[in-house]
Amino acid sequence: MGRPRVYDTPHFCLHTYVRKGHTYVEAYRNEWDPEKKRSRIAQRKYVGALDTETGRVRLGKKYLSENPQYEGKILYYEDKQLVERTPEELQEELSKRVPSPLNDIVSYGASAA
Repeated sequence: MGRPRVYDTPHFCLHTYVRKGHTYVEAYRNEWDPEKKRSRIAQRKYVGALDTETGRVRLGKKYLSENPQYEGKILYYEDKQLVERTPEELQEELSKRVPSPLNDIVSYGASAA
């Protein structure tokens, strides 16, 4: 007797990865492997490219064809989710952001040590 499924349909989680200097968003779905007694990635889907400055995701053509509800929407990657925002909400949020004081720190390592 195993645990009951939480979701009726396959549920996908999102994560980012960096390849050749570009950041991408990918969806994946895990399944439990009863022989190895651990979960494994059962399916992966490319979602789109992520603009790291704004957090906006440019969705891929195949993902859009599989998920037509996202057509024409401006989506952002936040807290491992796709979030819809208007341009006004984005400008308001960017204006509220305070630059980190750590951005101004320059580190000089011991190069001749």
